[in-house]
Amino acid sequence: MPELRPRAREILMALCRDYVVRGRPVSSRQLHEAHGLAWSTATIRNELKELEEAGYVQKPHSAAGRVPTRAGLRCYVDSLSSETQGVRLDQAVHRVFAAGLSGQGDASSRLNSTTRLLSEISGCVAIGFFGQAQSPVLRSVELLPVAPGRALLVTTTREGSRRLRRIDVDTELVRDADELERVAAQLDALVVGRTLAEAREQLSALVREREAQLDQLLAYAVRLGWLVCSGLGLDPLWLEVAGQPSLTHAVEGQEGALAQTLAALEDYQRLAHLLCQLLPEGEAAPSVRVGLGPGLELAWAEGSKAGVAAPFSLVGCRVEPASARALSGAETGVVALLGPSRMDYARLIPLVEYAARAVAERG
Repeated sequence: MPELRPRAREILMALCRDYVVRGRPVSSRQLHEAHGLAWSTATIRNELKELEEAGYVQKPHSAAGRVPTRAGLRCYVDSLSSETQGVRLDQAVHRVFAAGLSGQGDASSRLNSTTRLLSEISGCVAIGFFGQAQSPVLRSVELLPVAPGRALLVTTTREGSRRLRRIDVDTELVRDADELERVAAQLDALVVGRTLAEAREQLSALVREREAQLDQLLAYAVRLGWLVCSGLGLDPLWLEVAGQPSLTHAVEGQEGALAQTLAALEDYQRLAHLLCQLLPEGEAAPSVRVGLGPGLELAWAEGSKAGVAAPFSLVGCRVEPASARALSGAETGVVALLGPSRMDYARLIPLVEYAARAVAERG
């Protein structure tokens, strides 16, 4: 993205703040009147036009004001990183957490209370987990049709653990039970008898060496193989999700998106894996991912600059490793909020950071 001049940056920050609070397109007159900007409305309009050409804002339609794109929101969130450091939360937040966590010394109880408190205070979905890495050997994978266009992906490891995951079958590609069996056989050959690391290497090598020659069903089996590997690399010893009803506001009128998101939140192993991908290890400060899609996949976070159609953003923080081990015996811990792209980031970033510390504190 092109570097912003100071005036353009100030106008973009004001537009993002207004959009986050009001949720409506913002006009040059609103920016001039509400934010006390030093420039005329004509100057602001010219800057907004340049910001639109650069991909930071867009117009929903010709007569509307502007809304930030994902790139614009990303720029706004990045500008908050230094401003939110050391922010003092309202004393009421401290009192609520102190009362809610008082006397709860075990990891499960503290995680349950923390996620529920965080969801109530923020109005978003709160997620928290303590987990540890694992590398099971895959013993079998099965694809069991349950309805037209739907199947269960059943994964069993040599250690005896079994996972069931519902998948939507690509019916244009997999047209009947015989073709589904072919996909299952190819998937079995790709991953069974291998550790996760070995299975990933096999899948990567296949794509690197034969990408252009892969037939459609084998390519589909490769995609399912990545799905298998994505959820088994982390064992969420304790995982809590609270506030799912708040999702309806973020995806209003998008029933399919809501169904995909709820399914992602139900698959605890894969959810833990995605959170660890989205939130860098070793960073004590909160991280923000703007523009996640219904499946909460990492690819959405780095998606195209235009629009805010991808409905979600994630604000999360890693629990300090020593604290996670002391409380739960786990190697890693995460506390996060999932909500609409139009979130009050300035308020939620320090709140998540505080909750990540609070969940791991004993006493």
